[in-house]
Amino acid sequence: MDGTRARWLPAALIGVGVALRLAWTTALPVATLMIGEANNVAVSFYQHGTIADPFRPGDGPTAHVMTIMPMIAGTVYRALGQGSTAGLILSLLALALLALTWTALYRALALTGMPRPARLGALAVLTLVPFNVALEAVEFRVWEGGLAVALGSTLLWHALALDARQTVTLRAFALLGLHAAVTLFVSPAIGVAAFACGALLMVRRAGPVRWPTIVAAVGAVTIAVLTPWTLRNAAVLGVPIPLRDNFGLEAAQAFYPGAELPGDARARFRARHYAIHPYQPAGHAAMVAAGGEVPYYAALGAQAKAWVAGHPRAATGIALRHLRDMLFPPAWYWSQFGRTGTATAVKLAINWAVSGFGLIGLVYGAVRVRGRFGYVAAMVLLPIVPYLLVEPTLRYRYLIVNLLVFAAAGPVAELVAAIAERRRPALAAPALPR
Repeated sequence: MDGTRARWLPAALIGVGVALRLAWTTALPVATLMIGEANNVAVSFYQHGTIADPFRPGDGPTAHVMTIMPMIAGTVYRALGQGSTAGLILSLLALALLALTWTALYRALALTGMPRPARLGALAVLTLVPFNVALEAVEFRVWEGGLAVALGSTLLWHALALDARQTVTLRAFALLGLHAAVTLFVSPAIGVAAFACGALLMVRRAGPVRWPTIVAAVGAVTIAVLTPWTLRNAAVLGVPIPLRDNFGLEAAQAFYPGAELPGDARARFRARHYAIHPYQPAGHAAMVAAGGEVPYYAALGAQAKAWVAGHPRAATGIALRHLRDMLFPPAWYWSQFGRTGTATAVKLAINWAVSGFGLIGLVYGAVRVRGRFGYVAAMVLLPIVPYLLVEPTLRYRYLIVNLLVFAAAGPVAELVAAIAERRRPALAAPALPR
């Protein structure tokens, strides 16, 4: 392949990947858009200009979901209504974020020294094997996952680019801190990993004498990002919540009497969800009786914490099960709230292969690249940690899937090269002159 065509190949793969997802999306009914708490908040913003009503009209102000994507969707609804045109615009936005994610990861992994063929292979898998299309093209119209992954991917690229510089100025650290703070606001799980990347950069590229100044600068920009939302929550919810308030609800869906027992995991999850989640009638009635989402979530969190304290071995087993399921999701994840999806066995095999080779790739990268691959490891492993404490879903797992594919590409590429080398016929020895 000549140099010009090779240079355009990543853009071509990304373009094809976006086109495939867009074609799939246009075949869906408009009603597919109108579901979930994030969409309900988007409708509230569209109709009343408020971040409110995540479960039912009249619920009032909320901190149950992060605000940026619902506000964007609500603005589109205000301009275009809630029909197919709005759905198309929001899908285009979600797919633009996806294209940014792919581009950033392709560029970031180049800075770790990953060969171009391996990166192209990872990009081909992500763009041409559509095993997360429903998330990428539909749910992330209003949920934060696509934006969160785009922010995390660009932050990884940002951190690695700074690591490659001869010097990293205080301004550069502050800008990376701003990037990390916005990421934290959108997705606390990825945000923790983003700050870890910043800390690694500081340790690698700044002497200890500079650390207090860097920490102060990053702390200042983080406070600036989080303060408006925190003050808003203090004013309308009575509690200064810097991010989201629903951790108690999520923990209570994972840790409760009977959660440790064997049996039908899907049935157990659904029974607990329908009993306590405010999106469901019983849970909503319980929330209203408790006086709103803040006291209700706090009470559920206290119950979960008490159960964990009284059953440490069982709780540890549940957390380890969550770790396993984040990396190697069970088949029922594709039918949590509906019928079993099509080609579930294929999706399961792909996801398991991605995780298996991705974990090997993290070890491989740590040995071959060492310090610089620490940024990649942080962005894969640290977002998993919060989900040990809540029941994972495919939407949560998606936060690490794209980077796992790239992590897997290194050892897979070397394995393919080794097999090809072994199958290549040996060169015939030259004939000796007579």
